[in-house]
Amino acid sequence: MTNRLYEWLCVLCLLAPTASCVAGSGPNDAVSHDDPQTSLALAEGVRGTIAEEGGRPVEGAMIVPKSLDINGPAVPEIAILSDTGGRYQWPLRPGRYDVLVRASGYEDVTRQVTVAPRSVATLDFTVRPAR
Repeated sequence: MTNRLYEWLCVLCLLAPTASCVAGSGPNDAVSHDDPQTSLALAEGVRGTIAEEGGRPVEGAMIVPKSLDINGPAVPEIAILSDTGGRYQWPLRPGRYDVLVRASGYEDVTRQVTVAPRSVATLDFTVRPAR
């Protein structure tokens, strides 16, 4: 791809934030939306919420999955953040994953999840204030 074409694609993505280049359409494209009514349907992967111990949603927490399977599916190295309601979703191929949640002012939390074929696993997190 030429540099000029790449520059135009970047401009288009900036001008059209709902375009498919940022909405995610592949099996490992991550998606996180503020409005659950406009979220893309998730056919396979993981979704959940991130909240404080008192139940208050945590906005802007970073969710980072890592495959635990030998020769497991590749996970894109991109940042997925929880929305204003603490919700997140990430299309992932079937397999076992460690999922790390990192939020400013809170301790990191890692949990394991298994994504089965044609299913969506729910993985909720409760975070504690950093010491």
